[in-house]
Amino acid sequence: LFDCLSKEEKKVNDIMAEISYAIMDERRKRGMSQKEFATLLGVSQGMLSRWEGCDYNFSIQKVVSIFTKLDVDICFKRTSNIKSSTISAYKGSRMFTKIDRRTSKLPYDQISISKIGTVAV
Repeated sequence: LFDCLSKEEKKVNDIMAEISYAIMDERRKRGMSQKEFATLLGVSQGMLSRWEGCDYNFSIQKVVSIFTKLDVDICFKRTSNIKSSTISAYKGSRMFTKIDRRTSKLPYDQISISKIGTVAV
């Protein structure tokens, strides 16, 4: 299905999916419906559905806006020649990480973001 996409397009899709997943995960953690969460973020339920369904091309400004409203800090980290990518977010002193499922080395630098979860300090 994705064989016709370039490496760049695949990477963009991966990052957009991680952002969508992080938004949906934060909503579920808060035990909110899409309608309640959309109201919190100041958007329609339809727009939130597009965000969660990977049907939205997020700008960096929009990502920062969303996670600022949720009181979640997002860190973008550039890495080289890694076996898996991570996307990390911080909320207060808690850091959350999601490891990507890729196992092969990537021959180029990449941007990584992370998702919400707890880590012992």
